[in-house]
Amino acid sequence: MNSIAFNWDPFLIQAVRRNLHISKPPKLLFLHGNVLQGFCETDVVHGLRGATCSRCAQPFKPVPLLYPIREKNYEAEPAIRSAWQTVKWAFENAFWVTVFGYSAPRSDRGAVELLQSAWGTPDKRQFEQFEIIDIRDEKPLIESWKEFIHTHHYETHANFGESWIAKHPRRTGEAYWNQYLEAERIEDHRLPQASSLEELWASLAPLIEAERAVNNGNDSGPNAV
Repeated sequence: MNSIAFNWDPFLIQAVRRNLHISKPPKLLFLHGNVLQGFCETDVVHGLRGATCSRCAQPFKPVPLLYPIREKNYEAEPAIRSAWQTVKWAFENAFWVTVFGYSAPRSDRGAVELLQSAWGTPDKRQFEQFEIIDIRDEKPLIESWKEFIHTHHYETHANFGESWIAKHPRRTGEAYWNQYLEAERIEDHRLPQASSLEELWASLAPLIEAERAVNNGNDSGPNAV
C-alpha cells in the first residue's frame, strides 16, 4: 500500500513513527518533498532526515521542497523523481484509489497529467474503484477527477467515517471485491471512535495477526494507493 502526499508538513512521518511497533506502514511518497524526509542519491533510498542510509551508512541529505509554481519540474530533484517513479508504478497497478482532500488544482495540472498517464483511460479501468473524501459537493469533485473514473465506479464522502477505508480498515479492496464482484453479503467492521492510540491498536490487532498468519509473519497490504 502506498500513501501519496503533496504536503510538506511532518505529520504523516510522525504518525508512522508512532505506529511502527504495530504493523508495517504504507510506503510514504512525498511528491513535493517533505521537511522530515531524507534521501540517499547513491543508493536511491528514502529515509528520515538526520538518519543514515541502510546501505551505505552515509547521512541522508535533506530533500528540497517543490514550491507551488505553475510549471514544476518533477525530474530535477532525484528524491522527487524517485517518488514519482514509484507513484506511476502504483497507479498503473492499483485496484483501489482513495483521494483524501486533494482537489487536482489547475495550478498543479502537470501532476494530474502524470497520474493520468499512469492510470490510463477510464475505459480500461472498468473494475477499479475511485473513492474521494472531501467536503466539497459531489459535482465539482467528479468534474475534477472525471478522467480517472469509469462510469459509476466511484464514491464521494464528506465524512471519513463513511468511507470504505473507515468501514473496512486493512481490507478495503477485498471487502469491495467480495460485495460487488463476488456478490457476497458482507458486514462493516468500522474503525472505533477511539480516544487513544492504544484503543485503536487493540481494535486492529485481530486483523494484523490474521495477516501475519497468512503471510508467515510478514505484514502486507492491499494493492491500493
